[in-house]
Amino acid sequence: MNIIYNSKKYLKKNNCLYFFCFVLLFSNLFFYFFIIKDQESKIIQLSDNYLSIRKKNNKSLINNSESEAAYIQKKISSFIHNLPNKKKIADAGKKIIDILKKNGFILKKIIFIPKHIGDYELLQCSTTFSLNGSYKKCREVINMISDLDGLFCIENIEIKKKNLNEVIFKIKLSTYFNKYKASAIKDEQNNL
Repeated sequence: MNIIYNSKKYLKKNNCLYFFCFVLLFSNLFFYFFIIKDQESKIIQLSDNYLSIRKKNNKSLINNSESEAAYIQKKISSFIHNLPNKKKIADAGKKIIDILKKNGFILKKIIFIPKHIGDYELLQCSTTFSLNGSYKKCREVINMISDLDGLFCIENIEIKKKNLNEVIFKIKLSTYFNKYKASAIKDEQNNL
């Protein structure tokens, strides 16, 4: 009995404290059920909306990337298809030799070194040759080569000064062909 009496006495003494705790508990419950619970449901709903939109966008990205990959593949195939065939390698060498002769440079033979590019039916043929003469004349020849019909890529040019009026241009030139075998290229080079 003494315990009950002491608790009643204690309760009467700390009425304000209990009232404050009771108000704090109910205010927490009120905020949780009416504000926080509502916010949690909104967060879940927004998250679901975001995920559904993201799934749609991912599907369209996949479709776009597939169509983009198909477009790129089509362009590459078109590019390779429009490249000259193996019969044109001798013509490419003759075009370069003609330009050199026309500008006073002597080059008897051009030897193209074939290199297969990737998984495509694409063959890169490279050659290296030197030009000795004035800078202006060598530069004109390079411009004429770059203006040729077909795909001629000047990959590298090294310029060395020979004397006061002459320079040496060492040029690495590449061209691309479709559907070649290395043996067919060597046969055609012998005809140059």
